[in-house]
Amino acid sequence: MPNLRTSVVLFLLLAAQLSVWTAGLSYELLLTLSGYLAINFMSITMLLATRPGWLESPLGGLDRMYQLHKWTGIMAVSFALAHWLIEMADDALEALFGSDRSLKEAHLSGLLDSLQDGAEDLGEPGLYLLVFLVVITLIRWVPYGYWRYLHRVMPLIYLALAAHALLLAPLLWWQQPTGWLMALLIVGGATASLQSLTGKIGRSHRYKGLVQDVKQTSANITEVVCDMGKRWPGHRAGQFALVTFDRVEGAHPFCGPQGLAKALRSGLKQQSVSVRFHQENFEFR
Repeated sequence: MPNLRTSVVLFLLLAAQLSVWTAGLSYELLLTLSGYLAINFMSITMLLATRPGWLESPLGGLDRMYQLHKWTGIMAVSFALAHWLIEMADDALEALFGSDRSLKEAHLSGLLDSLQDGAEDLGEPGLYLLVFLVVITLIRWVPYGYWRYLHRVMPLIYLALAAHALLLAPLLWWQQPTGWLMALLIVGGATASLQSLTGKIGRSHRYKGLVQDVKQTSANITEVVCDMGKRWPGHRAGQFALVTFDRVEGAHPFCGPQGLAKALRSGLKQQSVSVRFHQENFEFR
């Protein structure tokens, strides 16, 4: 379960989205509301995947940001499943709650009509892939080295579902804060997706370090002396590091000397390692 801070942030994110929603009750309203919340939480999840430094302090650190990323992903999948189930039960829900024609998707023509048909077709397989990736992430049955490559497909799935949301949104939304907020979040999510696909996330905070000396100073402490080169801007006591020992396996986050000591004992097989620092809780000598 999420901790108190994460729960409060999730509640505030949900409240902010609902604050621009027009109340009502109909089949179309249930369908569009679930889709609206699903794509918004997906967009937020993609933005959090870029690890924006300005969010670390408000959220309480990089580890809390990772936890929020996990729970916004769970929220996105939950609302996406609700959206699919509502669509599957369209006849029963229309009979129960009635219909609101103003919330039907826009009727387009020409190229846009073809794009709209394609976007509609992308929705269901995109949902299946999204659920599959989130489930294997949560159950942790897939080894990390393979999982990280599967997880790289997520930006492509997001872009497909974002196109689905944009092209099938009610035309009325683009004259209301509901559509403006969704469009703003999708722009952010699409930008984050392109950053991920091009390998630019965290690039400005990456530095190569040469390990010059590793020695065991006590039973629980490994001292590491590393030359970070002239580009290194300095660090703070308690800084967080994402350390790469193996390019295939990728970077792992470590916090504090004991975390790095464990990593070195199990993973350091050569003297030159790639060290990528983020602005938070790790001390490196």
